[in-house]
Amino acid sequence: DIYNMMRENHRWGLDDKDLFDIVINDRKSSDNDKPFVDIIMTLSTHEPFVILEGQEKYEQKAKEIFEKSNVVDTKERNNIEKNMNVFACYLYMDECVRNLINSYKEIGKYDNTIFVITGDHRMGMLNTGNVLRSFNVPLLVYSPLLKENKRMKTVVSHYDITPTINAYLSNNYDYQVDEYCHWLGKSLDTVKK
Repeated sequence: DIYNMMRENHRWGLDDKDLFDIVINDRKSSDNDKPFVDIIMTLSTHEPFVILEGQEKYEQKAKEIFEKSNVVDTKERNNIEKNMNVFACYLYMDECVRNLINSYKEIGKYDNTIFVITGDHRMGMLNTGNVLRSFNVPLLVYSPLLKENKRMKTVVSHYDITPTINAYLSNNYDYQVDEYCHWLGKSLDTVKK
């Protein structure tokens, strides 16, 4: 029982792997080819930065990557070494997202899927030395439908994601968008800077 699992471990929710497995199993059991939206909020990159299974394995991977890195600033090195559990959780989440995408390939849901991966906070324990950077969060849009890779260093908001997806769908598919809507955003700024 999911509720008891969360309560026993004093967690905000399920580990990413368990959560992604539920979504994957739902997609596998779905017989129709209708468009769908899955919204998954992962929790491994939030405090308490604990993975129920494999914490040591991911911390070891994080240490190996760190040892090969060229971080020379002593303060930054010390900060990273003290927070290896946090980096382990990011590696764990990366692996879970990779498995999700590969599972979509296996069940035939990959070719027409747009993956939007974002966060609600930065890696707060690292001092970037720049106050504005404290508002930076990742935003990745990944899909086999995209024709080219592009990295944009523009200012956008989570508010801009839905209007962007709606504009793409209405311009390329038989998808109706109302003239008026209830959100505040506009399309993502995709100018390469």
